[in-house]
Amino acid sequence: MTGPVPYWRLSAWYFFYFAFVGGFLPYFSLYLTAKGLDPWRLSIVMAMMPLMRTLSPAFWGPLADRLGHKARLVRNAMGLATFAFMGFLVADNFWWMVGVMLVMAFFW
Repeated sequence: MTGPVPYWRLSAWYFFYFAFVGGFLPYFSLYLTAKGLDPWRLSIVMAMMPLMRTLSPAFWGPLADRLGHKARLVRNAMGLATFAFMGFLVADNFWWMVGVMLVMAFFW
């Protein structure tokens, strides 16, 4: 039998996840607009996230089942998503932003 459910860790996880999503989604498009993207290109960059959130579970699910270390895989993916997000700090053109969003959303 397993130990008690890590209530506070799980609660903190969901709190920070949804705090990030609540701050990221509405304001990130404003940031990209300030970086000079027109509405058409902005929509393409932002569309990469749901695209990867549809495709990447087909990779992550079997990998997590095969490795058996689901929590470690989630932590590593979070770190890689954070690292990939830093690419937006140096992104200066449309294709770079699309690539950074694809990589970040894949690990997210």
